Amino acid sequence: MMRPERHRFVTLKSSWREHAILSPCGIAAGELLPDWVDAGRPLIVASSAAGDDETTIRLGLSTPEKRRLGLCVALEAINRVLPPVALEDAATSAPDEWQDTIRLVSNTAVRFGLSLYVFGSLAWTHLSGENHLRAGSDLDLLVSTSTPESYLEAVQSLLDIAGKPRLDGELLLTDGSGVNLREYAARPSRILIKQHGGPRLVEYSSLMSVARSAA
Repeated sequence: MMRPERHRFVTLKSSWREHAILSPCGIAAGELLPDWVDAGRPLIVASSAAGDDETTIRLGLSTPEKRRLGLCVALEAINRVLPPVALEDAATSAPDEWQDTIRLVSNTAVRFGLSLYVFGSLAWTHLSGENHLRAGSDLDLLVSTSTPESYLEAVQSLLDIAGKPRLDGELLLTDGSGVNLREYAARPSRILIKQHGGPRLVEYSSLMSVARSAA
């Protein structure tokens, strides 16, 4: 199995303990993380670090209480890689006061031919059935497009949407890496790309096509 892309959600096999190393915070949380995994609930794929064995993957859990726990497992411990969480699906788990903003975001996506997925608190709420949202939670988007000609205008149009919640997230690049939406819209001379193997700074002008087909 290839290492799943960052921000994807996975479930683990019942034998996951044979292939896992818990982070210090995961160990400190006692049985919270093991109980979550044993219940068949998802974990999110985190960025691997430089030097990580290619047969391993870092996973994380953000609890409803905002505790962040992690573990590293062998790829063979993965039971299933879940489909990306589409905004239109996750909207059913969003609070009423988010719905107007979500409609504006969806309309912008149609206008620019964007595919929108979510991670963060809304994705956790949608997948776990527990409320991970707080008053100040952002709507964390993963943005991809098959029409790169207008991607800068598209990102700016998304960020121009006022109201609740605040929009944040990443623009996905062709190789599965990503750049922060707000950093990208600011057009700095150099920009941080987040990817497996660790982040790296590149010249903004070196970003070639950011087009990405819908998952």
